[in-house]
Amino acid sequence: MNEQGKAKLNILIYGEPFEWAMAANLIQAYKDCGHNADIFDFTQYLYRTKKYTLMNRALDRLMFYQVAKKINNNLIDTLNRTKYDALLVLKGIHLFPETIVAAKKRVDYVVNWNPDDFFNPLNNSRYLLDSFGTYDCIFTPRSHLIEEYYQRGAKRVETLNWYYLPKFQHPVEVSLQEKQKHGNDLVFIGTWSRRREQLIAALQGFDIKVWGSHWHRAQKQFRSRIECSPPIFAEEMCKVICSSKVNINILTIENRDTTNVRNFEIAACKGFQLSERSPDILALFEEGKEIACFATPEELVSRCSYFLEHQLEREGIRLQGFEKIVNGQHTMADRAKHIIAVLYN
Repeated sequence: MNEQGKAKLNILIYGEPFEWAMAANLIQAYKDCGHNADIFDFTQYLYRTKKYTLMNRALDRLMFYQVAKKINNNLIDTLNRTKYDALLVLKGIHLFPETIVAAKKRVDYVVNWNPDDFFNPLNNSRYLLDSFGTYDCIFTPRSHLIEEYYQRGAKRVETLNWYYLPKFQHPVEVSLQEKQKHGNDLVFIGTWSRRREQLIAALQGFDIKVWGSHWHRAQKQFRSRIECSPPIFAEEMCKVICSSKVNINILTIENRDTTNVRNFEIAACKGFQLSERSPDILALFEEGKEIACFATPEELVSRCSYFLEHQLEREGIRLQGFEKIVNGQHTMADRAKHIIAVLYN
């Protein structure tokens, strides 16, 4: 028996194998609490996995159906070869609805945990939308969309909040040399969007640095005034968060986000967080005590100026934010247990 008092479950997780990705950490979480979990690595079928080039990225788009067909066939073959109790799909833009239906004949439950909004055209596919109503349960961090998801055909929807990974997100000691290398007064870690660019552009007079994907799309004037660096993960991200005075967090409105994973990661690293304000964030953190917030470019500028000048207040907020998250059952292990409890209780 595992620590939840249930028979050992055999779970297949459809996702990415990277050590900081959801799938790899879910597998470890399930093994730690007495279940078995395997990964179905769909990325092995992508052209860009073999070699990350512009040509292969283009092939993944142009050959989407052919790639998806291989993924679906091999997923069903995997389920035929090995007896699993549940299939947990992380996003699943390549999966056909008929594959989900077939999988349900082989396992107790087929569920989906999508970090994106299903109906964000930037992050979905026709197959994902066609499969939406076939899953036994959809887990989402967007509780404000649950009613809409039901109206669009979901069988069951459960809130599953964001998380942090203690292995990768934790306070780190940084030397003076590392602070000089990794730290700035202000830092933003995240993917480019036009809206994020516009907000951060208001801070061009500050000591600020941006880390993340696709910032080459920002206007030339922006990139000439604000340093943009590639994405960072794991230990390097912790060092940047811990070395910087103010960690700015901007929500992704294209995903209709009211919270995001960075809310948890910054706090878990014991960083000071200045986040875009939302009702869900204010339900999670106490503003002015555990987090600082802004709503407009003008408030972003004024809050940055204020907290750069008030170190003691900044220190208190980052420490209280850290305590709130690490003492609040927000690890991937907590989320993994919640999925099992929803399905089998």
